[in-house]
Amino acid sequence: MSVIQSARRRLSWIVAAAVVCGVVLCVGAAVHRAPFDGAGERVVAALGDATGLKVETRGAAEISLFPTPRVRVPGVSLARPGEPPFVMARELAGSLRLWALFQGRLELSEISLDRPEIALDRAPVGDALAGLRGRAPDAARPALRLTDGRLTVAGRVIDRLEAGLVWPRDGGPLAISGYGRFAGAPVEATFQLADLTALSNGQRAPFRARIEGGGARLLFDGEAIDENGPKFSGEISARAISLGETLAWLGVGRGGDRAARVSLSLAGRGVLDAQGLAVSNAELDLSGDSFMGAGRLTATSDGRPSIEATVDAGKLDALPYVAMLAPQVLKTDGWSAAEIELGGLKGWTLDLRLSAEEVKLGRLTLGQTAATVAVGGDGLDLSIGEAEAYGGSLGGRLSLEPEGRGAKMTLEGAVTGVALDEALSALDKSPQMSGSLTGELAVVGTGSSVADLVAGLSGKASGRVTDGALERIGRSRTLALVGLGRRMDVSSADAQFRIERGVARTDDVSILGPDASFALAGAASLVDRRVHLKGSVKPAGGGWSLPVTLEGPLASPKLRPDLVDRTPRGEARSGAAPAAAPTN
Repeated sequence: MSVIQSARRRLSWIVAAAVVCGVVLCVGAAVHRAPFDGAGERVVAALGDATGLKVETRGAAEISLFPTPRVRVPGVSLARPGEPPFVMARELAGSLRLWALFQGRLELSEISLDRPEIALDRAPVGDALAGLRGRAPDAARPALRLTDGRLTVAGRVIDRLEAGLVWPRDGGPLAISGYGRFAGAPVEATFQLADLTALSNGQRAPFRARIEGGGARLLFDGEAIDENGPKFSGEISARAISLGETLAWLGVGRGGDRAARVSLSLAGRGVLDAQGLAVSNAELDLSGDSFMGAGRLTATSDGRPSIEATVDAGKLDALPYVAMLAPQVLKTDGWSAAEIELGGLKGWTLDLRLSAEEVKLGRLTLGQTAATVAVGGDGLDLSIGEAEAYGGSLGGRLSLEPEGRGAKMTLEGAVTGVALDEALSALDKSPQMSGSLTGELAVVGTGSSVADLVAGLSGKASGRVTDGALERIGRSRTLALVGLGRRMDVSSADAQFRIERGVARTDDVSILGPDASFALAGAASLVDRRVHLKGSVKPAGGGWSLPVTLEGPLASPKLRPDLVDRTPRGEARSGAAPAAAPTN
């Protein structure tokens, strides 16, 4: 019973205290009526004087004393003189300092903007910093809160924004924190400026920031300074569980089930100013591939992110990045029919200079490589200046650009001094030809998948092999018929191909050796990856030739004698009779 009585006494004291406070407040208000007269107009005028902005309202201010003293101003907008508003809020609410009211002053402890619409691109951030120069931080400045706001920057929107700004007190930092939703996902950010006095005097001030959202986290630890605008420099680090998902969340790509999940980790020295973000001494990790270099992130005139970077890699596995655009591109049982995805290239630009000690694409391996990668116009351009390839070198250019519902591909390349048997070993366990390969290729194709691109290829190709050999290309009796074993030394082999609709045709394949020579003609289907050539092999010094066919998979065709005379009557058999091209 004593406990209940004690509780009742406490409750009575609380009620009594509230009544006393209310009476005192009413008495103070009556005695000092001046603070309430034109309170809303004075709040608006003070806000304009403090910011140098044009402040407008759409209604009369209201004062309420209970449960806490507040002033409410409906329909508030902020703008630079002569410009449209960059902030429009449904209501501005200010919490009044009780003690100041008793003394006849109107002071705000907090300002809250309800449902503000903020165009950050037009906000005078630099002017605000310039306005702090030479002014010591005022501990009496009211805190600022945004409730259910909408922030627009570079054409993107953060909605359901809840944020707050607290001015330094007792040596504490200027703190800004908030959270909201960006592209349908939550985003959270905190900023701390440790020494506002130093910043206001044009000196450097410690600054920290943390931003999380879209499966990524960005940390910054450094300093800020006002040099004709805000400038931040310090250590920067970033981490993303899935780079593809994060880029899609930022609006610079399109995610999808086929997009490879590439994780990202970045650390380096960053400088952020009005020109963009520059990162030096950067260490970048993409799903285990390590890069060192520097880069700059800026925004184009239409607000798109633009990246310029120079990076150096050790060993690079290119397959995950190729798979982002062309899933299953290296299928062994045929070309992939999966759609090419250029959506990840939309909305941003890239100028990348890359060097690597080794680049792998499936079973293919390149040595020291220097390349440039450009993204723009929703397309991709890859240029390899020079790459070490199986004892020789390789160079070329690959371009992909949107074309209807698919893509247009342009491929140009050249190889010099490549060890053919080593290169073929990456495609087939038992290569049947060796030698030093030099060749050129120039093709164009259009399609919605890799299979479609290959089926529509048109262009030309040529190749020359020297100082090599033919091995295991047919039954032993095929070459035995012209006095050869299962191996034939090759002094030179030359071929010229015309490529139309995925079929490479040739009228003149010449293989010359000290013991025999071949003359072949026919076609190779790039779609089916099969070759069909007919012609003859002629022993050295012999006055006769043996009709042969070379048929089978491109990587391992079989040489067989063609002893059935298919030449129409009345026509003489030539040394190289062209064959019908295979159909797609």
